[in-house]
Amino acid sequence: MNELEAQHKLKANGCGCLLALGGCLIPLICFLIPIFLFFQSISREVTNEIVIFKSSSPNENYTLSIIQRGISFHGKYMFYIETDDGTRIEVNLVCHENFDDSNVLIEWKDDNNATITLYGDYAQTIYYNAPNNFEL
Repeated sequence: MNELEAQHKLKANGCGCLLALGGCLIPLICFLIPIFLFFQSISREVTNEIVIFKSSSPNENYTLSIIQRGISFHGKYMFYIETDDGTRIEVNLVCHENFDDSNVLIEWKDDNNATITLYGDYAQTIYYNAPNNFEL
């Protein structure tokens, strides 16, 4: 009978350990899956880029693109100004309205110099001097 009781005790301990492990893993999995899905959706929003405006120099030597990256937590629109070769600068713009191509003005002085104005709650001016030099 002593050997039989030892076997029952081992089975009971094994079942108890299995239940404890399941009791810890199930809530952990239920907690981690929503967090993973939340960060995945944020990642999709952040990488969702929209080309708002594109402009070429008078002789089409250079092209500047205004790319909307998304809206930050503080209501700032995140933009990139990108050149032909992929060089980018990031611009934060406060704008509580929808932002579209009517809020962008690119004036080319010649093939190498441009003035970029982004109109939001306040205007932001960026100067472009080719090749790939931006001044805020």
